[in-house]
Amino acid sequence: MRDLREVQLEAFRDELQKHGSKWYANVAKGLGNFAKRQVHAVSGWTPHGFHDVHGIEAIGAGAANARERLAKAVVGTDAHTLAQKAVEANERAQSMGLTSIPGFAKSLVSSDPNKGVANTLRAGFEQQWHGTTTGEKALMLGLPLAATGAAAVMPDDPEHPHKGRDIGAGIVSTAAGMVTGGIPLATGMVVGEGASRVGGAVGGAVDKIRKRRRENMTGHIQAPPAPEEARGQHVPTERVVSPAAAGQMPEGIT
Repeated sequence: MRDLREVQLEAFRDELQKHGSKWYANVAKGLGNFAKRQVHAVSGWTPHGFHDVHGIEAIGAGAANARERLAKAVVGTDAHTLAQKAVEANERAQSMGLTSIPGFAKSLVSSDPNKGVANTLRAGFEQQWHGTTTGEKALMLGLPLAATGAAAVMPDDPEHPHKGRDIGAGIVSTAAGMVTGGIPLATGMVVGEGASRVGGAVGGAVDKIRKRRRENMTGHIQAPPAPEEARGQHVPTERVVSPAAAGQMPEGIT
């Protein structure tokens, strides 16, 4: 008859193997979906066809996460209300194609009365505001806003020559983050970085204009040469010589 300890050890090994294979399977699936989301973000592709709503959610993009939060939330609670708004905002965004860069661009220039510039930006903002998690908002909005604020409080002097560049980068990056929340996070951060560079270039041009204006107002002031630089040069000096040293008798002495 087998020892009870052996039976327990064998059951433990079976359980460990089962959970281990499940863990590996979940990791592999997660990595695969992550890669698919980035492909979708730059092309609109999904396993079910381009810009297919079911395909978008099948790879964990669009309303997929919000729908999971809604399923776990207790009806009647604030969490349930917020999750419901998140699902609605994400569903609208993914139906307009705002989960990919090509879809977003296409929606901006669309003649569809439900799309166009205003509706696209509004849907993108609502998706970012209602449809993303706190952590996603912190990455896409919090960081660029903090950088913009830090640049704005810098003194306006020659010691901070890139103030305009930093402010421009922060503003444009924040604006991009406000309306592109539907794009998968990793690609969305790349989009934000590109927007930041564009804003930085505009702000850098403003820096150059302000620098020229400052120079025109103050002129170029040349500092006097340092003592080391003045060696070997004729530097006018004034010497004070006492009457005695000059061979003159002091007053009152005859």
